[in-house]
Amino acid sequence: MPTHPLCPSVKDRLLRLKGNSILEIAIYNSTRTHLPDAIKLIVSCYEDNPGMMQELLGAALIADILRINTDSSEPAGAYAD
Repeated sequence: MPTHPLCPSVKDRLLRLKGNSILEIAIYNSTRTHLPDAIKLIVSCYEDNPGMMQELLGAALIADILRINTDSSEPAGAYAD
């Protein structure tokens, strides 16, 4: 199963989240179990409130996640963990 080159870096950075908000916990847990679900969650939240997501994750991490999301021609469930 092909992996986007940024996936390992993004996964590592998402697993460093230490916040206590429900959103941070959900992102952390979905990253641990299935990275594509975490990416879908983050992109969905970013579409609703980009400022909050950039504050939560940082502009560089958001940019990498959006790049993974837009670069992939495969269905979201096809990202390898």
